[in-house]
Amino acid sequence: MKNCVLLTIGFIFFLAPVAFGQCEKASIDSASVDKDSGRVTVGFSQPLATSSPSGIVWTVLDASSQSVIQVDLKSITYHVPDQYSKPSSATFQLKTAVVADHAYVVTATNLLYDNCPSNKPSTAFAKLAVGKSPEASKKSALPFTISATKGRDDSDLYLSGLLQGADGMKASYTADVKAQIQIPIKSAATRADNKFRAGWWFVPSFDFKASTDSKSDGNSVAIAAAITHGFRLSNGFFTWDEIAPGFVIESDKQYRAINSLAGLRTDLLMRGFGNGQLQLYMQPFAVLVAGDNTRSPLAGAFPGGIVRPGAGVHVYLNLFKAAKPGRRAFIENEYVRRWPLLSEPIFSQDKSGNLNLVSIGTNPRDYVWTKFEFDFTDYFGLTLGHDYGKLPPVYTKVDNKYSVGLVLKSGLKYKPK
Repeated sequence: MKNCVLLTIGFIFFLAPVAFGQCEKASIDSASVDKDSGRVTVGFSQPLATSSPSGIVWTVLDASSQSVIQVDLKSITYHVPDQYSKPSSATFQLKTAVVADHAYVVTATNLLYDNCPSNKPSTAFAKLAVGKSPEASKKSALPFTISATKGRDDSDLYLSGLLQGADGMKASYTADVKAQIQIPIKSAATRADNKFRAGWWFVPSFDFKASTDSKSDGNSVAIAAAITHGFRLSNGFFTWDEIAPGFVIESDKQYRAINSLAGLRTDLLMRGFGNGQLQLYMQPFAVLVAGDNTRSPLAGAFPGGIVRPGAGVHVYLNLFKAAKPGRRAFIENEYVRRWPLLSEPIFSQDKSGNLNLVSIGTNPRDYVWTKFEFDFTDYFGLTLGHDYGKLPPVYTKVDNKYSVGLVLKSGLKYKPK
């Protein structure tokens, strides 16, 4: 029996990482154990089949002493890289301290991988690398961490320089910038994604959409500060909710019109539709802002205060995700309609950038943007876009703006030393 165990362990070390089952690409991609804490981290070669895996049996073998190491079953956690994906890694705690110069093997049985037969579970195993965890050994010079994101909606830092054309106009330059940082107020166990987070967070932000082309100029700047709180929902149709009360200063790019507003926004995450590579996620949202105009390009353009409800939906359609990290293609779309309850102006803009009053009223104002993006890495990609509609505070019309450009994006969280 002892020789059989030794032979099995030797075979594992020779072939690791390996998976037995009906899915050729399914295996343990990486495995390590922190020698100080005994925390095991395992990465899968491809996502698991369900968001909340069950029935997986984990075993850790000490090849040096030919013994089995006890696993704390309550500590087993499966992690997703974002709200659009299924688990791609797992962590758990060992009940016995590891020895630095011993060799260890981790085994998982009853694994069900995405895009693999659901009635044919796999068994995977790999050699455990013994050392200090990356989090413990890596000391950042900056007091914040970055993380991979999908598109504009879930990014904290989103920088896109776009070369564009609009109907009847020559090519011009557009900037699409979003910058915010998440500062924890009350930490909580949370998902690995960047959009819906448990706990309480203070989030200052800057949002800028503008163009040198008057026909494609969203002409909108928003400087805001909000307190966000995300929490899981027991409803099977909606899985997460996030509320964000805060304050915002709206302006055009030359600060000729400025609105000072208090607001409340709530986002809901619906369960995903589809399976395999093609997956659809929808996030309906509602927002209410109220305040006053503090600077106007024209006397009387804002005859009263500002009370403006709005609602819309954000849609994310994943087209494919390659085995190489970061390689993916997707379509991201957002539509919002705003209903001014008190009269607000609509301006047009000439080629010199001058604002001309078109009307004052309470008619609804829509804005929709769509992006097709191909990412070369988790942080860098190529985007093709289309925008149409009006943005506050001056509501100059973006008339079918088509764009192509490069994008740099990431999650950004403040982490005190």
